[in-house]
Amino acid sequence: MKKLRQLFYILILLNTLNFGYTDLRIIDPRNWGGGQGTFEEATLTIQPKGIYFEYNLFLTISAKGLGFQHQDTLEIIYNFDLPKGAIVHDSWLWFNDEIIKGKIMDRWTASQIYEEIVNRRRDPSVLYKNYDNYYELRIFPMAGDESRKVKITFLLPAIWSAANVSTTLPLYLFNNSANPLKSLDVITQLTSEWKNPKIAELPNKIFEAKTYPIVGECLQLTLDQNEIYSNSLLNYQVDAPFKNGVYLNAFEGKEDNIFQLAYLPSVPENITRSKKTAILIDYELSKSNVSAKDVINNVKKMLLEHFSARDSFNLIFSNTTIKRISEKWLSADSNSVNNIFENLPENIISNYSNLPSLLASGIEFISNNGNDGKIVLIANSDGVGEYKTANALIDDLNNMMTETIPINIGDYIQDNYRWYYYGNRDYKGNAYFYENIAKLTGGNTFYVDYNIPFITMISDLFASLGSLLSTYDLHTTMTDGFCYGRFDMNSNENSISVNTPILQVGKYFGSFPFKAEFNGMIEGKPFSDIKEINTENLFHADSISDVIWSGKYINTIDDESDYYYYSNLTNQEIYDLIDISIEKRILTKYTAFLCLEPGFNLDILRDPLDGDGGGDVIIGVEDEEKVNTDTLFTSYPNPFNNQTTIQIRLSKNINPETATFKIYNVLGQVVKSFTPTLNSETNEFEFNWNGTNDNNSVVSSGNYFFVMTYAGKVQTMKLVLMK
Repeated sequence: MKKLRQLFYILILLNTLNFGYTDLRIIDPRNWGGGQGTFEEATLTIQPKGIYFEYNLFLTISAKGLGFQHQDTLEIIYNFDLPKGAIVHDSWLWFNDEIIKGKIMDRWTASQIYEEIVNRRRDPSVLYKNYDNYYELRIFPMAGDESRKVKITFLLPAIWSAANVSTTLPLYLFNNSANPLKSLDVITQLTSEWKNPKIAELPNKIFEAKTYPIVGECLQLTLDQNEIYSNSLLNYQVDAPFKNGVYLNAFEGKEDNIFQLAYLPSVPENITRSKKTAILIDYELSKSNVSAKDVINNVKKMLLEHFSARDSFNLIFSNTTIKRISEKWLSADSNSVNNIFENLPENIISNYSNLPSLLASGIEFISNNGNDGKIVLIANSDGVGEYKTANALIDDLNNMMTETIPINIGDYIQDNYRWYYYGNRDYKGNAYFYENIAKLTGGNTFYVDYNIPFITMISDLFASLGSLLSTYDLHTTMTDGFCYGRFDMNSNENSISVNTPILQVGKYFGSFPFKAEFNGMIEGKPFSDIKEINTENLFHADSISDVIWSGKYINTIDDESDYYYYSNLTNQEIYDLIDISIEKRILTKYTAFLCLEPGFNLDILRDPLDGDGGGDVIIGVEDEEKVNTDTLFTSYPNPFNNQTTIQIRLSKNINPETATFKIYNVLGQVVKSFTPTLNSETNEFEFNWNGTNDNNSVVSSGNYFFVMTYAGKVQTMKLVLMK
């Protein structure tokens, strides 16, 4: 008699946005003309930094083919996304042969300065984080027949396995170029613990030693145009530098000491169960930017990482008639896996879906071979998303089983999918079918989403197949001291595979040895593992560890506070985030990187109202000329409850009619605009603000900024509304 059981029921809210968004536009701000821009050159540097990779993205951008002339003055607008967990921490702009390093400041000040400089036809660039993982780069000016060069530096979480550490190259960043890149230099620099760098999908491409401008001595590999735009996923990887199942690095800072840990529990093989898995692959050409070759290569990679000689598998492919590689279970030892994949026919899989027949074939195979295996379905179609069709197929498949066969699903649909609405929720593609068949059979569902790339999805899928460590805890400490401020990178998972490294970043106080104690349950049995790491097994990190910890801290607060497209942070909490962002040079939704042409100065004023000695306030940007020292702002009362009076005395050489007076919130949004009543004799006037916006709606308590702009200068005063 069949047992209907539910082991896991993972419900993932799917977003309509796809991972890998880019838009490169060139506009003429004066005449509203423009079009798609071109990446003339690009370079990507990659450096392992423990449990993250650091990227430097160098871009040279032009208006090639848009018909502009040298006398045209253009603006570049580049919108792009980065994977979830990204930490952007630097931006450069080239001005002739000079490199201008970005200054980080609160977003509303950067916006004001950028717009004022654009109006004066000077040379700024500004980089924003707009929401979630979406970014906007603006550069001005660019002559119609010239180009501009920038660099963006960011960190991405590394994908760790027992054998290697990898990252998917963000080649989608170059997709929106009007004229495709001819080549891309990929550069890597390695410290002693990182060995054997390679692009996993291009085994014949070798990194070669070279001295590169700005970077210095490095290893370089060049991708050609076909490799950049093949829609194939390319993964950079190095060997995992485990020592007895542990990788630990440490950075001793002036204020805090940071550690990064990758921990692989030492689980005896005899307490884990062997795996029997029929892997079903369905592919529809128009539904994803992942190629069939990518899918097959990554299945091979997962088998080598997650299976051993104790395990068995089979491969079954969609086609006009379903293609089984074998009618019996195949050994999953590495030699067998490599041999089977090397000998797969080129036409083994079709470009269209045959999902019902594929699932039926998988059930039939397991039923004929002991009835004790699992199914892994990797698919990207949407033909059975309608609930009547889905329910009928579920009934048919269920009736084929004499014993319940767990069906685990990895859905990588990304393009041209349909939405269905049932039971007060939306389902993307076949999600209704997948979630219900998995629930009924005790399987799991995993999805590619706008912030979950294919490699992450398939890694999570295969990790879920074997013995799981459940309700686990990893406690780290110092033999003479303690650890604190820990962030577990696996914290969203209730259970993980025994072959999945547990990643942690935190702070420590005291001296080594470092101690890691793991406790959890495997197959319903308690398991404990304790490891001690001495200094001889310790890797030394640099100050980027501090950026990693701070970036993870900021991202955690942002993730916990987001409610759809809104934040439930208070203004004071946002202001605190701005302070951390500026101190650590980490981009947030509330800050921006601004690069200014040489000869421009930022005037810094300590805010007298910031009683806790908080961050500096930027009050102006100017050419190297004397600031008007007889311009004065005051407000009373401040902080205020119902109303405050803003008194202004301007230098006599300032015409108030050419100035603007506005109040902004901490997000850089205009709340209130004022027009002065002029007194020509004294150049003094005042505004009364009662805490309402331009629509006469009452605004919330918090920090606001009164901003005057004139002749390219910005001057501010902080206002505190307390209700």
